[in-house]
Amino acid sequence: MKLYDLTELSPREAMDAYPGPDIPVRGGWGYSAEDACIIDKNDAIIDPDDPMPFYGVGFEKIFVERRIHMELITFRPEAERHSGIQWNMLSQSLMRVEGKPHDQLEYQVTAHEDKDWLALKEEFEGPNGISHPDFDQEEHFQKHNASMKTFQMEFWFEISSFCGQLPGLMGLSQPQAS
Repeated sequence: MKLYDLTELSPREAMDAYPGPDIPVRGGWGYSAEDACIIDKNDAIIDPDDPMPFYGVGFEKIFVERRIHMELITFRPEAERHSGIQWNMLSQSLMRVEGKPHDQLEYQVTAHEDKDWLALKEEFEGPNGISHPDFDQEEHFQKHNASMKTFQMEFWFEISSFCGQLPGLMGLSQPQAS
């Protein structure tokens, strides 16, 4: 379910309301190249006199984590929320779209519906749980794996404000035309 279906907030408004550092974003939620989230080195929240170089990839990672949590927890009805969320990057591609550099990231996300997570937790921590001699760990982990949900998620970032400024640090080549 896309955040456009879950909230009327813009990505910037949602990110600003989220705990943690503000991030310099504008544009869309990043579901496609046309809807790319723009990481903006020139955003007003960035101190141009900061001696540390701007690290846009770090802001991409923050955005990915927050969007995953917003989609699976924050903006979902309570009965549809997830726990035990983990994500793993499957691929990263640097390309040009309409002449602008874009980062396209693909992630595999795993999670449990809260009701399943709580039942597994209670079983594991309860009186007949892990500290009980008859607890069957293998059976418990089979239940864990069977109730796990897997999602493929895509994130698009327009990165023209910082692309190519730290090539030695990131080891990136020039983006490919699409």
